[in-house]
Amino acid sequence: MKFRAIFLLVALCVVANGQEPEVIRTKTELVQTAITVLDKKGHFVEGLQRDQFQLMVDGKPRQVAFFERVAAGSSRELEIATANGSTKPETPTTAAPRIPGRTIVFFIDDLHLSPDSMNRTRMMLQHFLDEATKAKADLCAAATQAEGMNNALLLVVGYTDSTGSQDLNQTLSEKRASRVVNFLQQECHWKPYRMLTPTGMSEADPAAPNDTAAGKAQNRRVAVNIMVSKGLDGM
Repeated sequence: MKFRAIFLLVALCVVANGQEPEVIRTKTELVQTAITVLDKKGHFVEGLQRDQFQLMVDGKPRQVAFFERVAAGSSRELEIATANGSTKPETPTTAAPRIPGRTIVFFIDDLHLSPDSMNRTRMMLQHFLDEATKAKADLCAAATQAEGMNNALLLVVGYTDSTGSQDLNQTLSEKRASRVVNFLQQECHWKPYRMLTPTGMSEADPAAPNDTAAGKAQNRRVAVNIMVSKGLDGM
């Protein structure tokens, strides 16, 4: 959430001459700035008013003439940016195929982290990214292996841990399987006719006990099974 403030700066110049009346010349300049206010948890602070801000110019307070709350990504923000000439007409382009998935954003409070904690945080994030990259590479490796087998089909099965209701876990396990199927077809170029319908097994067949966080993490998984069918000769 951004707040837009316009500050009115007034400079007074007095010109005095013995015989001439006093003349006051006023020079007015509008200064605009954007302000983003976050709390210690990184959340936007709502409900702020103009009188809660103070403008200092050369060590002297100045009046805030205009104050406006502008939400990021709103039509008002676009209108302001266009008025300021900061946007250019975009040339229409063909969007690249998008693979359904999650967008993960990491907020790191580096202001209050010690150097050692910051280093361990970087290592943790790097490990997360490395594991995700390795998992994608393993999927394509499995598809390549199956491609070299006669009459091979892929069956993708999604699982969850025991947290949540049966209906929720069933839906979640099916979504996990579907995302892997999309990746195999779009990124690993696996032929759709050699893909069996993805299946969600909810919390069935746990790979580890669900009474620990580590066990639950192992149960939130997707299995890719290579099936060989004798009824697909010549495909």
